[in-house]
Amino acid sequence: MLRGFKKFILKLLVKPLVVNEKPYKKNSHTAPEFIIADERDFEKEKSQEPLKTDMKNLKNDEQKMLDNHFSFFSVDKNISGLMTPEEKNAFLKQLRIKNEPVIVVGSTHDPEERIFLEAFRNIKNKIPSAKLILVPRHPERFDSVAKLITDKGFDLKRFSQNDDKEASVILVDTMGQLKKCYQIATIAAVAGSWTAKVNGHNILEPSFYGKAEVYGPYMSSQPDFLRLMKDYNGGVQVLERDIEKTLLQLLENQKERDKMGERGKQLVSESKGALKRTLEALSLF
Repeated sequence: MLRGFKKFILKLLVKPLVVNEKPYKKNSHTAPEFIIADERDFEKEKSQEPLKTDMKNLKNDEQKMLDNHFSFFSVDKNISGLMTPEEKNAFLKQLRIKNEPVIVVGSTHDPEERIFLEAFRNIKNKIPSAKLILVPRHPERFDSVAKLITDKGFDLKRFSQNDDKEASVILVDTMGQLKKCYQIATIAAVAGSWTAKVNGHNILEPSFYGKAEVYGPYMSSQPDFLRLMKDYNGGVQVLERDIEKTLLQLLENQKERDKMGERGKQLVSESKGALKRTLEALSLF
């Protein structure tokens, strides 16, 4: 797999990136049947123009890309945000979460909060103890998202209020908490990928913590990491209409969640080792 990763990066660098091609089939890990969507659905979801690589500035551009995306995976605690068991327990206590299953939706944009609240309503009917954590991308939307949650009839806990209230929906309305939230997640959802206005965020972040994850069909701003994620099957790409079904099936299947999380951790581990060697190989071009 390590050798495959190096080939993947080099192949990525010497040809244009085409976003609207079919998802990878060259997977070393077979995804469960329930998470394999019809490729035509993803093609219909959004048509993209190919992204072209500037070969003249290839090495510098690629170095910047790697710096931006893989600095998250530093072993430096100040960068990775990795919590100790004591810190994790304290964070769970602050959120008033015990042993309940937790769905964390990170870096949300309008209308993604509505999408997940609607899916969560039916999930809650089948798994009453489930909790949903929403982490909006932009602080100026905190109040409007809070209103949306209550308007939808959910009980709400706002993280910033730091009270003893327990609620099924938790709004993280302070900055800098997303890494902590991913670490306590049963399932992570990387938002910005269910809206064409954004076209994706870094879907590798939950993988650093070994978490099963889902992400949406709009990923044109992250084509390189989308292909890498698909190659390792460290997460599952889900259409809006399939969010509820996929989350329920993962919540009810710990074995599959664990396998997915391990594949994601393998992706990150092998990536860190291959990055330096890949950049060294670029000096040959």
